[in-house]
Amino acid sequence: MDVLPPLGLISDKSLPFVLDKKYRRILAQLGKNVRASHSQIARAVGLSRDSVRYRTGILSKEGVLRGSRTVVDVSLLGYQSYHLFLSIKNPDLHIRQGLIDKLVRLSFVRVVLALYGEYDFEIAVIAKTVDELDSHIAEIIEITKDYLRELELLIVSRSLVARSFPLSFSSDEVSLRPSSKKILPDSVDLAILKVIRNDASLSLLEIGKKVKLSHDVVSYRLKKMEKSFIKSYIPVVNYHKLGYATHVLLFSFHTLDRENEAKLERFFKSQESILWAVKTIGSYSVLAYVEIHTTEELQTLIESIRTEFAEQMTRYRSLIASAEYAYTYAPDCIFGN
Repeated sequence: MDVLPPLGLISDKSLPFVLDKKYRRILAQLGKNVRASHSQIARAVGLSRDSVRYRTGILSKEGVLRGSRTVVDVSLLGYQSYHLFLSIKNPDLHIRQGLIDKLVRLSFVRVVLALYGEYDFEIAVIAKTVDELDSHIAEIIEITKDYLRELELLIVSRSLVARSFPLSFSSDEVSLRPSSKKILPDSVDLAILKVIRNDASLSLLEIGKKVKLSHDVVSYRLKKMEKSFIKSYIPVVNYHKLGYATHVLLFSFHTLDRENEAKLERFFKSQESILWAVKTIGSYSVLAYVEIHTTEELQTLIESIRTEFAEQMTRYRSLIASAEYAYTYAPDCIFGN
C-alpha cells in the first residue's frame, strides 16, 4: 500500500480511551475488513452481535473510530503516488488554516497532514505523467507562494510495511488483495467507488440507493472491482485517542542495494512501533510512520536503525504529525471532477 493508513488525527485534549481486550479484538477485525458485519466480527472475537454493535458505537462516540475508507490501488488506474513536504515562513495559525482550506480542495490531493518540525505540511498527490505532476506542483506553489520556504518531493517506489495498527497493538498486516488483472472502471464502477471511497462501511442497500442500482448489481460490481483496484476496506482510527504520538521519519541511505533493501524491509517489519513505510526516490530513501507512547520509544527506534545501518545511513529527519485534514485513496481527479 503506497499511502499510509488514515490516522484520524485531530486536535483533542481529552484523555486517551482505555481499550480492554474485547475492544482490541474488535478493532483488529475492523482493521482487516471494516465492511464485515457485526455478526461476522462477533464470531471472530467470541462476543455477541449486540455486544459488538454496542462496543463499536462506543468507539465511534469516544472518537477512536472516525469513519472508514476504501483502499484503492491508483497505479492500476494509471497514477503514480508522490509526497510533498512543505515548510512555510510564517507559522501563524490563521495563515496555516487558510493554506489548509485551499490545499484540501485540490482534486489531485489524497492527504494533507499538519506537521511540527523541519516541515509544516505533508501533501500526498497522484498524477499520471510528469507533466501532470509539474502542473500539480505549480498549483500548490501558487497557493503557498507568499509563505513557502521549502518544498521537498518524494516519489513512492514501493511499500516496505503496511499495517492497520502497529505491532505493539496488533500483529496483523493490512490485508491487500492481489491484483488478478487491470480492469478499467466504467461510469457505473466509478459512481459506486465515489460513494464508498470515504465511507467504506455503507451497506449494499445504502450504496444502491445512492447510485440508483439494486443491491445485487452493487454486489457484483464491488466483487469485480475487488479483483482489481479495490484492495481492502479499513477504519479511520484516531491514534491520538489511543494514547499514541504519530511521528514521520525520513531516512537517507546511500548504497541501498538489493541486499540492504531486503535487510531494511525485514528490520522495519520487525519493529513494533512502525505503522507504515515506503521506499522513495528523492532526497530521502525511506518515508516511515511510527506510533509511540513515549519519546524514549522513538529514541530507541532511531538509534537501533542508525546502529543497524551505520554504513548506509547518511541523515534522517523526525517530524510530529499533529492533525489530518484530508485523507482519501480516491481523490476527485479519478472521477473527472
